[in-house]
Amino acid sequence: GRLLFQFMRVFSKLDTDMTVIFCNQMYDNIGAMGNSSKTKVGGGNAIKYYAMTRVRVDQIGKRKVGDRVIGHDIKLTVEKARLSEPWSTAQVTVLYGIGYDNEESLVNAAVFHEIFDKGAGGWFTDKRTGERWHGQGKLTAYMRENPVFVDELKTLIFDTTDVPFGEGGLGDDVLPEQV
Repeated sequence: GRLLFQFMRVFSKLDTDMTVIFCNQMYDNIGAMGNSSKTKVGGGNAIKYYAMTRVRVDQIGKRKVGDRVIGHDIKLTVEKARLSEPWSTAQVTVLYGIGYDNEESLVNAAVFHEIFDKGAGGWFTDKRTGERWHGQGKLTAYMRENPVFVDELKTLIFDTTDVPFGEGGLGDDVLPEQV
């Protein structure tokens, strides 16, 4: 903890465009009673004190095909943010060999913005065309086969929100003339 604190003090004084990412593990605090924290982080308070942004990553589920695990559902919680809103959350799916499932994120955004209707029994309906898919897996497979459909959907979602899409999120980087 003390060495990390000295290290962070040196780096905070440097005037460079540098990003340092620390991955740290949380431990159960066995002696926690009352209002004290149920978890603790190794390395003392240096990372908590010096960090500009601190994100907690929790696994909330597994993606399986049969008995084989093909990915994880992950919940990201911003615990500290000096430049933006803290305590915002996001849920993403990470698939082995693919990375973030952008198509699933697009489907969730389209349902949120009422472009798709999510009906009973797992049916998804495109409100514009009336097309239907049974299950999110079939809809995401359709989206992987039809990039034109994905581009139209990105444009529709982009038009209904003022939040720009970033790379690795729902779409491509925002062009300077769009901002």
